[in-house]
Amino acid sequence: MRAQAKRSEDNSRSRPITLEQALSALAKDRSADGEAFERALGESLSSLRRELARVGRPKARVGLADSPTLGRLLVALSDQGVAMVCYVERAGDLHQAILRLARKFDLFGDERAAAAVAAELTRYSVGETDQLTYAVDLSLVEGDFSRRALLALKTLWRGAAVTYQGLAAAIGARQKARAVGYAMNLNPVPIFVPCHRVLASDLSLHGYAGGLARKALLLRAEGFELASRPLKLAGELVWANREAKIFCRPSCPSARRADRARMVFFAGADAASRAGMRPCRICRPA
Repeated sequence: MRAQAKRSEDNSRSRPITLEQALSALAKDRSADGEAFERALGESLSSLRRELARVGRPKARVGLADSPTLGRLLVALSDQGVAMVCYVERAGDLHQAILRLARKFDLFGDERAAAAVAAELTRYSVGETDQLTYAVDLSLVEGDFSRRALLALKTLWRGAAVTYQGLAAAIGARQKARAVGYAMNLNPVPIFVPCHRVLASDLSLHGYAGGLARKALLLRAEGFELASRPLKLAGELVWANREAKIFCRPSCPSARRADRARMVFFAGADAASRAGMRPCRICRPA
């Protein structure tokens, strides 16, 4: 009987664990630390390779990496570029991210590639670099509206911010500010597609999948000053008309009369000038 029990135990240990079993076990382990996340990820990827082996599916390398400023990140890279950056706070975040990736890609573990992406994001978040070098893959974006919103946002200059309504207007959907917010929430590649630069109409920080603390961190790294109560843009902002390419002080009569949906908000005159904007001849912002 003991020998039979021993064989049964050995067989259960060697039997492949399914994705659902691995993530379910992790979710139940409230004391899960970094090693538990790593173990669950490795087991999930092994299961996915067996369960989702299909001819012609694109591949993505995926791994967990720690950033001292941004926290634990799940990073996925396809042949086209970075396909996902997910802030991992709970087991459920990891679960949902892997399932989302698995609908489009066959996944293979690559911790070194994930660490390299995380290192660049860390440097960016503390202002050590003002450029991100990786290409972006938007394969996980569903729907033409969301894709148009994210592509428009990707062209927004560093040191600039826009409102949800302003981004909606930029893609010809002025009345769909709420839909823009939904698209930002599902953005699979935050920072690379800078949804942290999208603000409420009063320029307050409103909503971010990674939390408002990370949103504030990224905006400060790009040169913005923030007031704390409420958390919103402050300091020497200049307002730029996206179409006229002229920037003003907020107190300028031209800025006050301007349609907010046409405006982009820069951290200062230098940031606006670097984006190709011209200073207003009336208020002469320095």
